[in-house]
Amino acid sequence: MKSPFFYLIFALIFTAILIFYNQMGGFREPEITYEPVKEYTLAGRKFKGKASDPAMEQLFSEMKQIKEENQYQGSLVMVWYKEVSRKNEPVEVFIGIEVLSGEVAPEQLETIILRMGGVIRAKISAHTSVMPSPERVLKMIRIFAEKNSYKLQDIVIDKYPAESVVLTEIPVRF
Repeated sequence: MKSPFFYLIFALIFTAILIFYNQMGGFREPEITYEPVKEYTLAGRKFKGKASDPAMEQLFSEMKQIKEENQYQGSLVMVWYKEVSRKNEPVEVFIGIEVLSGEVAPEQLETIILRMGGVIRAKISAHTSVMPSPERVLKMIRIFAEKNSYKLQDIVIDKYPAESVVLTEIPVRF
């Protein structure tokens, strides 16, 4: 028969794990909202290949470095042109920096303008190890859009405005 001391230690360890998980944001649900954004100006480069390819991570790091060196105020951005259903499926992604009003895009980067009738945004504030899965977040966005009669475009935008904050957005059709 086990002593009460064992159960007390187990309860304390379990409680500590739950507190740690909560502090990292594990119990926070994404905030889903409609934002009346009309367009984004983005500067970056396209990537085609597997998401596991180190070149994709290198491109993201390069954009982060350009953002920091040139003191751009916009977020790092990834525009997913095709939703990936399988892990090894090729992706087509535009990785870059949001160019805000008054800023000039770096000449060495491609500039694109995305026009929309607003975005449905999921704000996720948590450590990456406890964030909800992208599939779950996209499902929440689509449910919100359907309930509010928004027609969505076929792209997904991930914005990284700060450490431990991700904005996943799907533009609304005009």
